[in-house]
Amino acid sequence: MAGEMVCDLFRQVIDAVEQTEMQNIKKAAEIIVDRVTRAGAVHLFDTGHLVDRELVHRAGGLALYRPLRWEFSVSNPVRCREGVEPQDAGDMPELIECVLDASRVSSDDVMIVGSVSGKSVAPVGVAVGAKKRDAQVVGITSLSYSSRLESEHPCGRRLFEVADVVIDNHAPYGDASLTLPGMRQKMIPSSGIGAVCALWALTAEVASRLADRGLTPSVYQSINRPGTEQVNRRAEERYEKHGW
Repeated sequence: MAGEMVCDLFRQVIDAVEQTEMQNIKKAAEIIVDRVTRAGAVHLFDTGHLVDRELVHRAGGLALYRPLRWEFSVSNPVRCREGVEPQDAGDMPELIECVLDASRVSSDDVMIVGSVSGKSVAPVGVAVGAKKRDAQVVGITSLSYSSRLESEHPCGRRLFEVADVVIDNHAPYGDASLTLPGMRQKMIPSSGIGAVCALWALTAEVASRLADRGLTPSVYQSINRPGTEQVNRRAEERYEKHGW
């Protein structure tokens, strides 16, 4: 019974994405196609969930998606002191600016940013920095969740308040969506399902629009099929030459 409840829950999320987000998905697709056909790039940034993993180097996926990731840590375990708040060095706005510079984010680019809560320094900072460079920002977030939270970024805005196009993953406040008999704590986050559905719908729209322009989108083939090495090498070469 519990398993069936999860499947039903996910069907509701997918239905909500289909019924309410397709206009913004198509708008985001048109922006991506416009940018990559004039030498732009598509960057993916996520705070550790699905956005920059699900779409990258996947069979049936597009080569034009490129993940934005960084690693930075400081080891200096001094004692805690009153009035000195601990901070994750990787979330410093100044560092994020350096990351965007190193990634050569430009006005011809699209930055896809995923954050369920949409309030943390890193995703908001990436979106703000991309906008500063005149890139287009597509935000994947939960409006019902994020609207109840305060931004942690110095700008005071949340992802949905920064992005040019917002796609709602329809996760509820707190993300966990299922209440089981005898349990007080909700289970099963639904944000991933909503984001994956939206992002693959976006991918299909991008590929369709490229094909309508007479352009062949670079699609990866499964490594388990014969001749895959050559197919995927050609996809990478086409991406490097054309950007799509």
